Amino acid sequence: MHEGFDPLASLFKKYELIYVVGEERDLVGVRTNFRDEDVYVYRLRVPAESARKLLQVYLERINQLADRPEFYHLLSNSCTINIVRYANLAGRTGDFDLRVRAGDEPLNLRLACRCTPVCDPARKPVRFHGQPFERSTPMSLHRPYRLALVVAALCVAGCARSTPPESPAPEAATGPAVASAPAGPAAATPTPDTAATLVAYQWQLTSATNATGQSIAAFFPAADQPLGVEFGDGRLGVTGSCNRISAGYQLLDSTQLQLGQAISTMMACPPPLADADAAFARFLTGTLQVAVEGEAGAPQLRLAAADGSTLTFGGTPTPETRFGGPGMRAFLEVSTKPCVAPAPSTPPCLMVRDRHFDENGIASGAPGEWRPLPEGIEGYTPRAGEQQVVRVKRFEQAAAAGGEPTVHFVLDLIIETRTAQ
Repeated sequence: MHEGFDPLASLFKKYELIYVVGEERDLVGVRTNFRDEDVYVYRLRVPAESARKLLQVYLERINQLADRPEFYHLLSNSCTINIVRYANLAGRTGDFDLRVRAGDEPLNLRLACRCTPVCDPARKPVRFHGQPFERSTPMSLHRPYRLALVVAALCVAGCARSTPPESPAPEAATGPAVASAPAGPAAATPTPDTAATLVAYQWQLTSATNATGQSIAAFFPAADQPLGVEFGDGRLGVTGSCNRISAGYQLLDSTQLQLGQAISTMMACPPPLADADAAFARFLTGTLQVAVEGEAGAPQLRLAAADGSTLTFGGTPTPETRFGGPGMRAFLEVSTKPCVAPAPSTPPCLMVRDRHFDENGIASGAPGEWRPLPEGIEGYTPRAGEQQVVRVKRFEQAAAAGGEPTVHFVLDLIIETRTAQ
């Protein structure tokens, strides 16, 4: 937890070995834009299949560490030594350069790179220092290569923060209230089955107040980006946040919700979003008072912390609730080509085709034929110039007698994005 690094201590089981996985905008951007550090990006010269194999090695290694944690060791189990070790598993041939064991991490990275066949010796690394790093920054790197390199470079010794970086505690809003809120928590009669109600609805934050009833502005970073929570499989997750934040939960009774240790991704976020992440992380601790009120079709959820702060949410049925059961998982590729629907629709009409992936997440089989999807994908908004592969939940809704069932797609996750040529 915010511990420093001591090379000598690392020889005696002081630090756990962890991996931080992300995309270059986050992992490089946090260093150039927020830490004002020098960052060197090495160009690669490997075929896509080899880069994919290296990435798969890293993912398997991460899963191993999740099942069997290990300690970092400066001389035998360090970030840069493992770069060479994993490159060997991905097909590298050649000798091991003992200089990789040097204590200077930047030197280690350069030497490790030279010891592997992936770096292009004819191209100098690109140096970034204290400058904005965006996707538009020219690097001449294909996406699979960048991803493999970024994962490789970000092995970290030490404990990961389980919550977003601390931000100053938000002050109670002194100006106009961000969202209307009751003066204080009123007595409520919980619904007969609180546990089932929590899971059956998606909860959007409508008000956040402190112990004196004043609105807490940090929970409302942007008018067009409402935050919320969702419950499922024993975990509470925050929706609409910059980082992914979740915690295990257990209902002690119909009025008390006990939370486990919160976990979060560690992306660099602009101040309003970072403040919202930090505010939620601070709130989601210990035991909360929970109350579900209102009509079954439009319930309200109220969570109250020990310090008197209260969050109130409005509920809308989840797709599983609306369609009467779990959907089937499917993958669709969304084209940038225009799609003309027979009639105006919301969401917009999309051109899509089916995609297939094996159990390891590797694309398999031939893509399907392009077809219009007039009703679009619920929760998905296409981006101009970007072709994406999305994971969706597919629901079938029974039609009237003699009619065909209707199919409804709900966005689950964007798994691939590339710029259309």
